[in-house]
Amino acid sequence: MESYSKRTLSAAFNIRELIVVIAVFAILAVVFTSHKNDTWRRRQRIACVGQQKQLGLAFRIFATDHGDKYPMSLSTNLGGTAEWKNNPSQLFRHFQILSNELSVPKVIICPSDYKFRLESTNFQNDFEAKGNSTISYFIGMDADETRPQMFLVGDRDIVDPRFGLPNKVSSIVNLGTNHSFQAGASWSGRIHRNVGNVALGDGSVQQLTSSRLRQRLMNSGDRTNRLGFP
Repeated sequence: MESYSKRTLSAAFNIRELIVVIAVFAILAVVFTSHKNDTWRRRQRIACVGQQKQLGLAFRIFATDHGDKYPMSLSTNLGGTAEWKNNPSQLFRHFQILSNELSVPKVIICPSDYKFRLESTNFQNDFEAKGNSTISYFIGMDADETRPQMFLVGDRDIVDPRFGLPNKVSSIVNLGTNHSFQAGASWSGRIHRNVGNVALGDGSVQQLTSSRLRQRLMNSGDRTNRLGFP
């Protein structure tokens, strides 16, 4: 009887031990997966920063060759895109005009946004066929080199239901008149998990939380400052 009891206790102890081991492995798997996902997201954000820097540089190179003006402020007769400035469905043209300055078209699609956008492989043909659906970034319609702190380009996933963002169709938001938008805008978290990247008129790129985004919007809100969302 005593021997049987010991065997029973031993077997019971081994089962409990096995359960503990399984639980520990499950916890480690969750921690490892979470760390791996965080690392992947961080790499995607860094890649997006690099792409926006390339876009900022492309705009500045264009300006150097066109009287210090970005394409949005220059007539199509002079190689710019000013005639499309008030047409949100044609936002892609402000990026298309940079084909000579951007050797890799994929920089207009954030690495974390591929599953939501259509991949562009040719600046001319694909842009004409797919339009704004190839773009991950909003554009500062009135940005120029003389106002270095204005938004030039940035992640498109700014949300504010009061102003219809996110939009099912392209739109332009005027920061000078929509002060409520400046105070209520935030990142959706769909692309970079509640943070986002913004390239300024001086070519620098900043990673902003939602609170920092609102602060920057408030500081950059003169009457001619408009953001075009693809």
